[in-house]
Amino acid sequence: MIKKKALLNGAFLFFGTWSIGQSIAIVSPLPGDALDRDQLVVVTVDELQSPRVELSVDGQLRAARSKPPYSFRIQWDPQAEHRLLAIARSGDRTLRTEAYFPALAVDVVQEVTARLVFPFPDRESVIVMPQAGVRALDIAKYPAEIILLVDISGSMAPFKNEMTAIISRLLTYARHQSVNLQWVVFDETPRVVDWSQVQSPEQVASVFASRGKSVVRDSMAASLLLLGPSPRRVMVLVSDGADDGSALSATELGSYLKSTGCALIWLKTDPLDNRQLSQLSRRSGGFVLEGIQAWQQLQSHLEGQLAFALEPEVDEVISSQGKLFQPRWSE
Repeated sequence: MIKKKALLNGAFLFFGTWSIGQSIAIVSPLPGDALDRDQLVVVTVDELQSPRVELSVDGQLRAARSKPPYSFRIQWDPQAEHRLLAIARSGDRTLRTEAYFPALAVDVVQEVTARLVFPFPDRESVIVMPQAGVRALDIAKYPAEIILLVDISGSMAPFKNEMTAIISRLLTYARHQSVNLQWVVFDETPRVVDWSQVQSPEQVASVFASRGKSVVRDSMAASLLLLGPSPRRVMVLVSDGADDGSALSATELGSYLKSTGCALIWLKTDPLDNRQLSQLSRRSGGFVLEGIQAWQQLQSHLEGQLAFALEPEVDEVISSQGKLFQPRWSE
């Protein structure tokens, strides 16, 4: 199911015409409701005696009923733009109302499909941008980089509502903090989401449509290819940690994670532990958040992690180029 909102200057588009003391309304679905391919449409009519109610979809008459309840079943594409028109007729009196359901401002499903991250199993062709020695004084010149890596496999379905809320807040945080954020979703294949036009939780929720398995380690490694030149790097992994067949071992993934200097923050949705992922989180300078924890805790940890990246004195070496900021890694 996909939720849609019709917005115009911040207001819902919901059209209707009523006479004084008389009314007709489409009470289900309403703009913002979840839509189904097999959609139930409910119309209410007041004041008219035994009206005939006709329902049109996108200008075509689809159904009519001569007595209540005025409930109709229609088949349509829940992702597309639609306009419902209900007309009640009784003698020479007519009432009508419309409801408009626009397509998503960003077709997230299409965007996800269109922008694949290069599959990872061909290890020899993969080049990650290492966090090479950067002068300590130059650290502040770089924007922070966040990779938001979200597991959308079938096992994550029970956490859809909680994850939608957290991801929506994280996208808002990234906008307000002016950080470079790459959003990647994965099941058996990692895919990049263009989130620049994603404005509503409904759009975020629409990516949780997969029923496939998940390859966690391969998706993490592939996402590292998206890193830019900034040494201030954090990966936020939202997953239960269940890996269904990655080509990479945890050791191989660790070598790539180490070379990038990217701290791993794991939002673990399942109480069962993936010890290898937990170790990678801590060795990279990141941490694990157990279960669905408050956004305030995630935000404070992220801000603390980014602040930590701004303190090169903690982890610096002396070379011919002066003080260098090196990747943090605990063996």
